[in-house]
Amino acid sequence: EGPPALPPVPERVATWLEDGAASGRALDDTLRESRLGPVARSLARKALRRLLEARGQVTGQAAHDVTLPGRGALDILCDLVSVAALVETLDPAGLTASPVSVSTAPVREGGDGEIAGPSPWVLAVLEGVPTEEVDLPYPCTTPTGAALLWALCRRFGVRGAGVVRRVGTGLGGLDPRGRANVCRA
Repeated sequence: EGPPALPPVPERVATWLEDGAASGRALDDTLRESRLGPVARSLARKALRRLLEARGQVTGQAAHDVTLPGRGALDILCDLVSVAALVETLDPAGLTASPVSVSTAPVREGGDGEIAGPSPWVLAVLEGVPTEEVDLPYPCTTPTGAALLWALCRRFGVRGAGVVRRVGTGLGGLDPRGRANVCRA
């Protein structure tokens, strides 16, 4: 018979804005039903699956049982969609990433309160990816950013030969401490 039908996307979003729980299935269905281009949709869903699998690893749940607070889920969807759409627009031939920086700065995630970094969720997402610990007073890699890197990059190491033609910077909303998510492409 299968799982029950989900409410339409506008109702899901309204519930999440009120901080109702967002299931992994509802998040994936929202991306699947979106009007994103095929490359962006595929990339966003791939990163989301990695994010949910890693969260399940940390919490001891199956990926399809993972739920997130609604506002946090909307933040994740916004990050995934914007980066995936940017990548589809830029249409890079290939991406190489340097080892991913992780910090011992305290982190807050998934309603767990503040814990010492690096984030267990980030480390689960980056399993098998080269990392480097840096001494910074803030977490330098979010779980969503880590999942996007994991989904985008097939090669990690020294940057390959290439020419930077354009650079863009995006800034997300500020958290209560005045910090923001920043993306540079």
